[in-house]
Amino acid sequence: MSFLEINNLIQTIRSIIFAVTYTIWARHAADSGRFAGDAGLVLLGKALFIYIIAVVVIGVALHVLAMVVAVAVDKDARPGEMDERDRLIERRALQHGFAFIGFGFFFAVIALWRGYGAVTGFHVMLAGFTLADITGNLSKFVSYLRQRA
Repeated sequence: MSFLEINNLIQTIRSIIFAVTYTIWARHAADSGRFAGDAGLVLLGKALFIYIIAVVVIGVALHVLAMVVAVAVDKDARPGEMDERDRLIERRALQHGFAFIGFGFFFAVIALWRGYGAVTGFHVMLAGFTLADITGNLSKFVSYLRQRA
């Protein structure tokens, strides 16, 4: 596997792990009533801030780990300059990702319109961002596998 394949697979796994972890925490917080009232929005803000920081820090650490693994497995697997094929794969993955971000925003607005509240709207948007990250990375992973085959 090339560096890009390993990196995209690891980033996908990272997104899935964080999504599942956050979903379990948020479900428990919602069931115990911690999202009620203004204090719930403050809790949501803190939780999302910590979530974003953790995703970025862990993402960078996993990126470095992917580089080490790729170089250890295959000495020629170092990341290099992006060529046209890489740019096309990246553009296609961004299109898939932006579609999910758009759907997440659209459904969050509908949730707010239907009276579900800000916490639900934020979680629907977060689901859109998470699905965008997962599908974008999976799209790149599959594209690189196809190019290699």
